[in-house]
Amino acid sequence: MSRTSTSSLREVCGPQDAAPLRAAATDPDVAAVLVHDGVDLADGAAQRLLAELSRPGRRVVRVACAPARCVALDRELLAAALGALPVEQLLAADDDLDARLAQVLGLDPDAPVTDVADLTTGAWRHWVDGDAVGVRAHGAATPQWQAAVRRAHSPARRARTRARQVLGGVRRGLSRRRDRRSQER
Repeated sequence: MSRTSTSSLREVCGPQDAAPLRAAATDPDVAAVLVHDGVDLADGAAQRLLAELSRPGRRVVRVACAPARCVALDRELLAAALGALPVEQLLAADDDLDARLAQVLGLDPDAPVTDVADLTTGAWRHWVDGDAVGVRAHGAATPQWQAAVRRAHSPARRARTRARQVLGGVRRGLSRRRDRRSQER
């Protein structure tokens, strides 16, 4: 079963989806592909995964949602991987997929993360908690969980969080200014 969650994130599920996976790799309207073996997505989860993947230097986002396996790949990496790896390995989305993708990119999978803009440092891959972004193993999603995810990512919650961040920055700036003035005296 393959379906489009958003215009730019294609969802591919199961070993029977080899043809849709290949098609997604060549579709210019697809920014990323979510490959999994059976997950339930809360409202907005696809957009949050796409946002995680679009951060600087990121090519792969792995979602921790045991026992299911779930990974989001950017389309360019998927196209390169399809040329070097069997489709079955990509659809399996197992734990050593990162190492195989690193070989496709010509990178060291064990490189330490230092600079997010530098692909050679390991920041090209990122792990996220499935519950935090709205992904759970198939059958584990409850209406209460979906409501909690909706509340956690509501516009009002995001606005409050952003306001707190801005006010915290202003408070820190004022505090530093006061410290500098007291040192000048």
